[in-house]
Amino acid sequence: MRTISVRNRLISRTPAVRWAAMFLALLLAPLAHAQLQQAWIAHNRSVNLVRKMALDSAGNIVLCALSNATNETVTLEYAPNGTQRWMTFLNSRFAIPGGMAVDSSDNIIVTGTTCTVKYDSSGALLWTNAYGGNAVAADSSQNIFLTGFGTNFNTLKLSHTGEGLWTNEFVDFQNTYPKSLTLDPSGNVYVAGLDDYPPLNGIGTTALLVVAWNSSGTLLWANGDGVAGSDDRVS
Repeated sequence: MRTISVRNRLISRTPAVRWAAMFLALLLAPLAHAQLQQAWIAHNRSVNLVRKMALDSAGNIVLCALSNATNETVTLEYAPNGTQRWMTFLNSRFAIPGGMAVDSSDNIIVTGTTCTVKYDSSGALLWTNAYGGNAVAADSSQNIFLTGFGTNFNTLKLSHTGEGLWTNEFVDFQNTYPKSLTLDPSGNVYVAGLDDYPPLNGIGTTALLVVAWNSSGTLLWANGDGVAGSDDRVS
């Protein structure tokens, strides 16, 4: 039995190894010549900057963007084959869209710098709430959690009808800036962002901060990792 050296490892050239190598080569041969096929492409001259994208339960693609002409917020949906299903505009006071979520009934929640809106799966406006943010999520009961307004890690829970259920903040040494939000299967809320610390020996300190609340708004824990002069930002 001969042996060969491959990158300092000895491999026995037994019949089993040869058959395995041949089988692997035959299995991978078609992939070597495979090419990605473009299924479809869609253009929309009303939109110039897509901010968020999500899929609903039917595989429809939901986009949140800014319009070309008026700088309004545009929400639109494409079918899995690329056909545009609907498009809706929200006036310019909405400013910049920050976050989007699709709930268990395929309703679409969009939040931005001045308000939060909810559409049904056909694009009809269901309600508007004056609170805005840069991140949003929906739980299994279609309650809505958003963050990003204010400078104290402000986090808000809305019912599926847009009614405020609770709002919380986390105050540290100085300002805290929430950037991202997610939920676990139990409905606990995790918010991550930036924490400003007082200058140390003349060097400004910023830190990554993560805060957890339960579904009732009770603070579970807060944790961060700051190093003098560092800038651990979440974007």
